[in-house]
Amino acid sequence: MSKRTLSMGKTVRPFAASPRATMFEGLEDRRLMSAVGPAALPNGAANDSVFDANTDTLHVIYYDTADKSLKYQSFGTDGSSSAVTTIDNSGDTGQFLSLAEDSTGVLHAAYYDVTNGDLKYARRDLAGVWSTTTVDSKNTVGLYPSIALGANGKPAISYYVKNSGDLKLASFDGSAWNISTIAVSADDVGRYSCMMLNPTTNKLAVGFENT
Repeated sequence: MSKRTLSMGKTVRPFAASPRATMFEGLEDRRLMSAVGPAALPNGAANDSVFDANTDTLHVIYYDTADKSLKYQSFGTDGSSSAVTTIDNSGDTGQFLSLAEDSTGVLHAAYYDVTNGDLKYARRDLAGVWSTTTVDSKNTVGLYPSIALGANGKPAISYYVKNSGDLKLASFDGSAWNISTIAVSADDVGRYSCMMLNPTTNKLAVGFENT
């Protein structure tokens, strides 16, 4: 099972990812990881990353605290880096975020829109162009998102609903997002969810906080 890892700035959690994504196991990769710290991300705070072993590229999305936007930058094992790209600056976006890469190299991101209280999704195609869409906008939704690719290669997002204190799932079927509830509680469930594809069952599994 391949894994991806968060970059500096957030607790490291393992995820299932595409065959292109690997954990930082080699010495060269560890040097790259140590080089991509807060100083390498201008005004960077919360961030997530995935390493593409095929291209020796670390893809990073992060929240820019200066203009309160979601941004992207990539880093190569040869010390190179791309220009910073703004993914979404339509208000205060990106304080909570998650990144995954599929088997073709397309990037998928889930993030929280603070201004509108919505869950949003961004996709970077092979030409490097980002597109964004709102996945769920009912009440205050989208905190603590975790994105993963299902066995069908389509993205799915687990996320926390603040108003009801529940955990929900948004699954993309190729044309639309389908919303369902994973867990409900009289108290509060669903913060800090972590979703992955179980390699044995080929089904998505999610862990979350139950308070």
